Amino acid sequence: RDLTRGILYVNAADGIQKVLIPKNGAYAGDGGNIAFATLFAPVKIALDYNDNLLIYDNNRIRRVNTSVSPMTIDTLIGGGGATADGTTALNFSLQTLNDISAQYVKHTVLIPAPNGDIYFSQNAQSAGVTYKIRIYKAATGLIQSLPISGTGTFVAGAQDVTVCTLTNFGLIFDNAGTITKMIHATDNNGGACPTISMFNVNP
Repeated sequence: RDLTRGILYVNAADGIQKVLIPKNGAYAGDGGNIAFATLFAPVKIALDYNDNLLIYDNNRIRRVNTSVSPMTIDTLIGGGGATADGTTALNFSLQTLNDISAQYVKHTVLIPAPNGDIYFSQNAQSAGVTYKIRIYKAATGLIQSLPISGTGTFVAGAQDVTVCTLTNFGLIFDNAGTITKMIHATDNNGGACPTISMFNVNP
C-alpha cells in the first residue's frame, strides 16, 4: 500500500515493483476486473483467511477476489449514510474525514477473523469524534459495535478507560473466530486520561 500511488506488488517474473490498483481519489471498478479499478485513498490492507485482499479505502472497505483470473473488486462495507448497529454493510458509513494524514493512517485498524467477520475502526482520526470498534458479521452482513469499558491500564491500575481516547487495538482468535485476547491502546483525550498506555480486554 502506498498513500501516493495505491496498491503495489512485485512482479515475480522480472522483480519490478508495479501498481496493482492505482489511487486517484475515486472509487471505481466495483464488480469488475481490477485492471479498471481505482482507489480513493487506501490507508490499510489485510489478507482474509481466504487470501482475499481487504482494502480500507478511506470511507469504504473493499475486497479483491484473488482466487479468480482476472482478479475482481467489490465494496464490502461502506458507501451509505447509516451508523447504527444492525445496519447492512453497504448502507453503513465509516464516517472518515476524507483525510490521509499520518494521524488517520496510524489509528486505522482492519483485522479479518477466521470465520469471515471483519473488525475495523470507525472515526479513526479521532478529530472531535468518538473512536469505535465495529464488526462486520459475515453470517448476517450486518455491522455491530464492540463497546469497551472497565478499569486499569498497564501503567495505571485505577484508570477508567472510558474517559480515554481509544486508539489502536490488536486481536487473537481461535479457529472458530472467537476472540481469545484483545489489547487496546489509549491516548490522553486532552488530559482526561492522564496515561498513554495499553490494556488487556476480557473478551
